[in-house]
Amino acid sequence: MVNTNSDMTAHGPDAVLASVTTDWTKYFIKEVGDKLAGQFTGTDTRGGLADGTVKVVAWNKALTADQMAMIKEAEAKLESGEMHVFAGPLRDQSGTERVAAGATLPDPEIFGMNWLVEGLEGSLPN
Repeated sequence: MVNTNSDMTAHGPDAVLASVTTDWTKYFIKEVGDKLAGQFTGTDTRGGLADGTVKVVAWNKALTADQMAMIKEAEAKLESGEMHVFAGPLRDQSGTERVAAGATLPDPEIFGMNWLVEGLEGSLPN
């Protein structure tokens, strides 16, 4: 399991693969400061690894050194923008191409996803 928004490894150390947290502190401080200064614009903001909003705070201790090296390499590429989680080619469970090679799924489509990628078992709730 990959836990989101809090570190739950203490409650399931063998079950939790990773714990991802979200910290909007810097964003809120900036936005409140902008509002107080009369400069608030109300823009749509997506936090991530690069700005420190999203962090992976715990990895399962059963992961090997080689696995952790691959994970850290991928994290660095995601943080720099060199790699995107939803980079094509991506197909859904039926084999239909959803994202072409060389393209990435834009945020609005990620937030509205109603399909699972090829290779995942299960279904989405109605």
